[in-house]
Amino acid sequence: MTVKWDYLTVLADINPLIFDLNGKRGLDAKLVNDMLCLYGSQGWELVSTQNVNSGGSTIQVLFMFKKLGTAQSVGEHKRIGFDLDGDGLPG
Repeated sequence: MTVKWDYLTVLADINPLIFDLNGKRGLDAKLVNDMLCLYGSQGWELVSTQNVNSGGSTIQVLFMFKKLGTAQSVGEHKRIGFDLDGDGLPG
Protein backbone atom coordinates (compact mmCIF):
# COMPACT_ATOMS: atom_id res chain seq x y z
CA MET A 1 0.00 0.00 0.00
CA THR A 2 1.40 3.39 -1.01
CA VAL A 3 0.82 6.39 1.24
CA LYS A 4 -0.48 9.39 -0.69
CA TRP A 5 -0.28 13.00 0.47
CA ASP A 6 -2.20 16.12 -0.42
CA TYR A 7 -0.21 19.35 -0.36
CA LEU A 8 -1.26 22.94 0.16
CA THR A 9 0.98 25.95 -0.32
CA VAL A 10 -0.03 29.37 0.96
CA LEU A 11 1.88 32.46 -0.12
CA ALA A 12 1.50 35.32 2.36
CA ASP A 13 2.50 38.86 1.50
CA ILE A 14 4.42 40.88 4.07
CA ASN A 15 2.33 43.73 5.43
CA PRO A 16 4.29 46.97 5.03
CA LEU A 17 2.34 48.57 7.89
CA ILE A 18 3.20 45.98 10.56
CA PHE A 19 6.55 46.04 12.32
CA ASP A 20 8.10 43.60 14.77
CA LEU A 21 10.08 44.53 17.87
CA ASN A 22 13.23 44.96 15.75
CA GLY A 23 11.53 47.41 13.41
CA LYS A 24 11.28 44.95 10.50
CA ARG A 25 8.11 44.65 8.44
CA GLY A 26 6.22 41.46 9.08
CA LEU A 27 3.11 39.34 9.07
CA ASP A 28 -0.01 40.01 11.07
CA ALA A 29 0.29 37.47 13.91
CA LYS A 30 -3.50 37.15 14.23
CA LEU A 31 -3.85 36.46 10.50
CA VAL A 32 -1.16 33.77 10.66
CA ASN A 33 -2.70 32.21 13.78
CA ASP A 34 -6.18 32.21 12.23
CA MET A 35 -4.79 30.59 9.07
CA LEU A 36 -2.96 27.89 11.06
CA CYS A 37 -6.09 27.15 13.12
CA LEU A 38 -8.29 27.01 10.01
CA TYR A 39 -6.07 24.66 8.04
CA GLY A 40 -5.25 22.61 11.15
CA SER A 41 -8.98 22.06 11.75
CA GLN A 42 -9.22 20.77 8.16
CA GLY A 43 -6.49 18.20 8.81
CA TRP A 44 -3.56 20.11 7.28
CA GLU A 45 -0.20 19.89 9.05
CA LEU A 46 2.29 22.75 8.64
CA VAL A 47 5.52 21.13 7.46
CA SER A 48 7.65 24.06 6.32
CA THR A 49 7.93 27.80 5.84
CA GLN A 50 10.18 29.65 3.45
CA ASN A 51 10.95 33.36 3.18
CA VAL A 52 10.76 34.90 -0.29
CA ASN A 53 13.28 37.72 -0.63
CA SER A 54 13.77 40.56 -3.08
CA GLY A 55 16.39 43.28 -2.87
CA GLY A 56 17.60 42.00 0.50
CA SER A 57 14.15 42.16 2.14
CA THR A 58 11.58 39.47 2.86
CA ILE A 59 8.51 40.25 0.76
CA GLN A 60 6.50 37.05 1.24
CA VAL A 61 6.39 33.91 3.33
CA LEU A 62 5.47 30.55 1.84
CA PHE A 63 3.69 28.12 4.17
CA MET A 64 3.63 24.44 3.11
CA PHE A 65 1.07 22.02 4.53
CA LYS A 66 0.32 18.34 3.97
CA LYS A 67 -2.36 15.88 4.96
CA LEU A 68 -3.06 12.25 4.27
CA GLY A 69 -4.39 11.96 0.75
CA THR A 70 -6.89 9.81 -1.03
CA ALA A 71 -6.59 7.70 -4.16
CA GLN A 72 -7.13 10.96 -6.10
CA SER A 73 -4.59 13.11 -4.23
CA VAL A 74 -4.45 16.74 -5.26
CA GLY A 75 -2.36 19.80 -4.62
CA GLU A 76 -3.74 23.25 -3.86
CA HIS A 77 -2.30 26.71 -3.60
CA LYS A 78 -3.67 29.92 -2.11
CA ARG A 79 -2.43 33.45 -1.67
CA ILE A 80 -3.23 35.64 1.29
CA GLY A 81 -2.28 39.26 1.27
CA PHE A 82 -3.05 42.67 2.59
CA ASP A 83 -5.41 44.82 0.55
CA LEU A 84 -4.19 48.16 1.85
CA ASP A 85 -5.83 50.36 -0.73
CA GLY A 86 -9.11 48.45 -1.21
CA ASP A 87 -8.50 47.55 -4.88
CA GLY A 88 -8.69 43.80 -4.32
CA LEU A 89 -4.94 43.38 -4.78
CA PRO A 90 -2.26 42.94 -2.10
CA GLY A 91 -0.32 46.04 -1.19
